[in-house]
Amino acid sequence: MAWYALNTPEVERAKANYGALFGWEFKPPVDLGRLGGSHPFSWERGGPPVGSMSDPAGRPGVHPHWLLLLRAPELEPAVAAVRAGDGMVFGPVSLPTGGGEWRCAMILRARPSGSAEVRWSRQLPASAP
Repeated sequence: MAWYALNTPEVERAKANYGALFGWEFKPPVDLGRLGGSHPFSWERGGPPVGSMSDPAGRPGVHPHWLLLLRAPELEPAVAAVRAGDGMVFGPVSLPTGGGEWRCAMILRARPSGSAEVRWSRQLPASAP
């Protein structure tokens, strides 16, 4: 997995529950502009961020759900395969992380079961250390 994303209208309640149940640590929120705020978390105190929680209220049509993002070793072949299968491609986009920006692209392919598959490739911009 590259990232775990929870979309929930009750971010503060989810943070309290997951923190109490599993000991997750929540990092300072990141402002995503018109998309709202993102609340990064790590599995343990002092650990690196592994996912985030956000309120989908500013994104019409997005319902509460967990979205698991899979890392694509090379973005271009993954994008080509998804487009060949009538999938959707979002990006590339810049996402603020609180410590800089990531350039990334997400590709989405509907599966026969009705679920979705997301592949995500990210890299630091050339100006990053």
